[in-house]
Amino acid sequence: MKKFKVGLQLYSVRDKMEVDMENTLKQVKEMGYDYVEFAGYFEKNAEEVKGILDKYGL
Repeated sequence: MKKFKVGLQLYSVRDKMEVDMENTLKQVKEMGYDYVEFAGYFEKNAEEVKGILDKYGL
């Protein structure tokens, strides 16, 4: 059976993203999500965000 990839709209966890973006993204990956859609970057620049996403395979 083909495994479906699942994404999460980060607006759902915006309060946690504001406090600790990296740990929140780590937890999102651990829950089984493959993709994320952002709802703000919380003062991080593009390079920082890409680094975090690459680190956790999102």
